Amino acid sequence: MRIAIPFRGEIPHRKGRIMSGRYPIKALEYFIRVLKSAVANASLHNVNIINSRVNAKADMASRPYKRFGSERFKRTNIKITIKESKLNEKLKQNEQNK
Repeated sequence: MRIAIPFRGEIPHRKGRIMSGRYPIKALEYFIRVLKSAVANASLHNVNIINSRVNAKADMASRPYKRFGSERFKRTNIKITIKESKLNEKLKQNEQNK
């Protein structure tokens, strides 16, 4: 909780260089859980994690209405991909050819 994440809307100002922000602790717990599972999956498939590239993309999913249709739920899909850099792939091929 050192640095606030910038948010738009009617959110109070925070100290420092940021205008408005919050500390989304619960959302970060889910995000960290997904990152850990992605790293475990990459190590299972023998991907060198240290020199890899991690891409994260968040998309809004379909948002169903709450009871009586007054509000809508929030839903987000997170897609995380871990790819080895091209240099690592060439090094692996050279080692296999030897």
